[in-house]
Amino acid sequence: MERAVIDVGSNSVRMVIYEVDAKRHTVQEIYDNKESAGLAGFVDADGALSDQGIRRAVDAIGGQLQRLSHFSCDNVSVFATAAVRNATNCAQVCACVERECGVPVDVLSGTEEAELSFRGASHGVPVQDGVMFDLGGGSTEVVRFERRRPVRSVSLPVGSLNLYLAHVGAILPTPDEVNAVRDDVRGRLACIDWLAGMESPLLVGVGGAIRAAEKLARRHFGKPGGCNVLDVANLRALLRATALPGNKLAHEVLAVEPSRVHTVFPGMAAVDALAQAVGADRIVVAHHGVREGYLFQRVLGWE
Repeated sequence: MERAVIDVGSNSVRMVIYEVDAKRHTVQEIYDNKESAGLAGFVDADGALSDQGIRRAVDAIGGQLQRLSHFSCDNVSVFATAAVRNATNCAQVCACVERECGVPVDVLSGTEEAELSFRGASHGVPVQDGVMFDLGGGSTEVVRFERRRPVRSVSLPVGSLNLYLAHVGAILPTPDEVNAVRDDVRGRLACIDWLAGMESPLLVGVGGAIRAAEKLARRHFGKPGGCNVLDVANLRALLRATALPGNKLAHEVLAVEPSRVHTVFPGMAAVDALAQAVGADRIVVAHHGVREGYLFQRVLGWE
């Protein structure tokens, strides 16, 4: 059977269609489409998603549903994360989407997003204990896990897109702007009591920004394809390289993940702050994340 999930994020609206084998409890992606929306950039001074932002969300979701009509899949679930969750007019946004697109929107709380991200990430990642993060466009979920079970979690209201909007003036950040992102995230991490003093040499990373960073590192340092481990030393070397003259680094990002050319480096600076906080030197980049966790738990009811 086929199941479709539409993820309304702060940076993009993504639809993935899965072929589900209920007997074996396995899923396989058969279609993946991302439409940039940049909703985090359409928040007004009162914290509401502007009329233009709502229109972008409606059009992006409607476009995904139109694509879905070309498949035999008739089961679709739509959920939203930080950009809609944090909007002061969240209810209005959801009502408008349901009225114009004909589908309800399930708005995840920060805790729910963290737990579902861990549920998806832990599928296929053989790590027993440590810290997982899901770096989105408008929020970052951090989960401490033991014996492959989440024990503590927090959702921070910063992600690769709103950090870019808050601290970066051009496309690539300057060294001072990289430090500003790090300091912003460090200050937020310092308020998490259960993270203080924790040692985790390995992080599990979820989200498009960290996947783009791993692809960039592979290209930049000449690593073979298929590797899903990002060395923190290489991440820091890439952040330092933003200060070099010329556009070589920007061109490399455009070659691997063009839609993230402006957000990948603020995202990397945020991850660097987390790595410093827990003493991590490696990041395992998970293929699955909140969409798969949502599919497993909310749609299919798998434990």
